[in-house]
Amino acid sequence: MAAAELLSGRPRRPARRTPPRGVPAEHLLLACEVVVSSLGYDRTQKAAAYARAGIRECWIVDVERGVLHVLTDPDPATATYRDERTLEASDEVLLPNGIRLSAADLLPP
Repeated sequence: MAAAELLSGRPRRPARRTPPRGVPAEHLLLACEVVVSSLGYDRTQKAAAYARAGIRECWIVDVERGVLHVLTDPDPATATYRDERTLEASDEVLLPNGIRLSAADLLPP
């Protein structure tokens, strides 16, 4: 089971499960995957697709391990993110728009 959410830098409509067609990747600030059993696929295939598209951040909520993987600084040429951090519930994460969140707010209890 996996779900993706995308945060756009140009709010126009309520949040959608998938981006509307024709939205340029540079307007997508964050892709967030919530994974239970597809961690390997999401960290390789999906993260590569997001990096290739130039999406600035990819967050992977690892439900099974109770951690948040934060991938930043995409390199579209190699389809990788140059920086990756693994956060626990006690850590804070900064949204691309500057809002701070506790990782615990994103992780299962």
